[in-house]
Amino acid sequence: MTSDRAASGAPLEGITVVELGHSVAAPYAGLVLADLGARVIKVENPSGGDYARGWGPPFWKETSSSFAALNRGKEGVAVDFADAGEVAALKALIVAEADAVVQNLRPG
Repeated sequence: MTSDRAASGAPLEGITVVELGHSVAAPYAGLVLADLGARVIKVENPSGGDYARGWGPPFWKETSSSFAALNRGKEGVAVDFADAGEVAALKALIVAEADAVVQNLRPG
């Protein structure tokens, strides 16, 4: 969480959300929560990340402007869901720190 949010008394200050999603739906939900003061941790695929990274032009710092706009104010981690160790670490993060999980991934 950034220091301005912590000092702002935002409605979701102190809440941690893990966002498992791509494109628009989950990132938009996470954006709203981040704007309301939540700490949002975006989880991406390590091979290329969120599909929206390539939606351009326009691009900003080698990523699409849409991706930058929808994911501002978030932290990011990469998790390979095919790696049991990485999945276990993600589950541990969720159990230890998350107050909520937002997801829009298809099953499997």
